[in-house]
Amino acid sequence: MLSKNRKRTAYPMRAAASDLSDVIQRFIRDGWVAEPALVGLPSYSRSDLDLESADISGDLSDHHLLAWERNFPSNLRSICTEFKLYFYGDHLRTNGLSVIGQFRLTTLLKYLKSQNDRLVLPISIYMNKERSEGALMFESGVLIQFSADADNNNFYVRTVESGIDLTAGDASKFANERFVKSLFNEFSCAELRKKKGAPTMKSVQKLCDFLKERVD
Repeated sequence: MLSKNRKRTAYPMRAAASDLSDVIQRFIRDGWVAEPALVGLPSYSRSDLDLESADISGDLSDHHLLAWERNFPSNLRSICTEFKLYFYGDHLRTNGLSVIGQFRLTTLLKYLKSQNDRLVLPISIYMNKERSEGALMFESGVLIQFSADADNNNFYVRTVESGIDLTAGDASKFANERFVKSLFNEFSCAELRKKKGAPTMKSVQKLCDFLKERVD
């Protein structure tokens, strides 16, 4: 039996066939990734999962997290991510994604706009005072956090948090709202553009160019 709070220091990285933008779109559209095969897993049932290859945090009889590194293609590159499953005992609660490699937020937004589906465009922008990091909230309750590079020219996706908790209805969506509001302030693109002296103006301008139809 695996021990409480066991955490692996190294585990195999696996390449996934799905494009990273498409995987994140599934999050946004459905509130989570409902198809295990999309991330290279046989199912989301804990009894079917290879726990020896997982990074495990927490008590397996209580709240715990299972994670696997996955490489997803994007524009002829390979982006390293960590796909996460959240459990309470044997019961799956939801899933999420951390992006370890550099994946530009504008690359994702360009893909989302190409789908011609307003439901996959964000409804709210949250940012810190320095305009160096923030988050996008979607109608499904999904929250995407991002931060700027060292030169403040581009934003990069850091995490994708599900808007669904299978054990508690819309609780995850509301938790995401409370979480993001505790860290950042909400802005429209019009308000962000007024901050001419903001150190991340170039990255902010790129972001707003993609979002002006939705959040202005």
